[in-house]
Parts: sequence; C-alpha cells; structure tokens
Amino acid sequence: MYLVCRFFLYFLFYSFCGWAYETILCSVQEKKLVNRGFLQGPLCPIYGVGAVAVILCLSPLRHDLLLLFFASMLLTGCIEYFTGYLLETLFHAKWWDYSHFRFQLKGRVCLLGLLAFGTFSVVLLTGIHPWVERVVGAMPRYLIYTLGGFFFGIFAVDIVFT
Repeated sequence: MYLVCRFFLYFLFYSFCGWAYETILCSVQEKKLVNRGFLQGPLCPIYGVGAVAVILCLSPLRHDLLLLFFASMLLTGCIEYFTGYLLETLFHAKWWDYSHFRFQLKGRVCLLGLLAFGTFSVVLLTGIHPWVERVVGAMPRYLIYTLGGFFFGIFAVDIVFT
C-alpha cells in the first residue's frame, strides 16, 4: 500500500505539472487565460499517467539517453493516442487536435508532441524525478498515507463532479 500511495502522489504531482504546462502554453498562444484539462481541478491526468508509465517502464534506460528518448516517444505517443481515442469514443469530444500539424496521426498525436514528450521524459528521469523521489522518500509513512488518502478523496470528488 505504501508504494501505491507514493506512486499516487507522483501521479498527482506530474498531473499538476502537466496542467501548469498546458495552461501556460495555451494561455500564451491564445493571449488569454485558458484552463486546460477536463477536470475541474488543476490536473491533467494524462501527464501523470505518462510520467508514472515512463518511471515504471523506462527507468532502466535512464543511462542510455538516446534509447530512453525514443522509447519515451513510443510509450507516451501510445498513451496519448489511445487516451485521445478513448475520450473521443466515450465523450464524443476532442480535448486536443493535431490535425493541422505535419506528421500527425488522426489528430491524436504529432511528431512535434512526440519530440517534446521524449525530451520531457529524459529530463524527468535524469533530473526531476530523482529529486521528487528523494522528497517523497523523506516523508514519514503516515504522512504519505495521509496525503495519499486526502488527495485521493479530492481527486475522486473532482472526477464525480466533472
């Protein structure tokens, strides 16, 4: 249960970072504040899922940066494509559309995005996550359980109300 709580906290942290990245990027592009994501709260779960998947699946590659980069492009590209497909199928709406980009696939993924996520993944595993892991690892178990449970409750309420 301890590892589940730790990884849930990682998921939340990276979901928040993804939301901040998307919100800043889209707000600058549209020259007005744009709240990205489909939840009410400041989370883009696809970023949390992607980051946790990269951490769990690709950490052994962190010393081979070129292989890590391309493996990350493949892994995160699959996650983005199938998430886009699932959201379109379930909600009959598109949360993102890359159809105006060159080298895209059904508007769900594009080469530019894959290059960005490959780069983000290398930075994640070589710089950001070791620091996050140390911070979370320094917390007492009861705090990890408490934060995990508290934020899971908030996350669940957000999903229900969204």
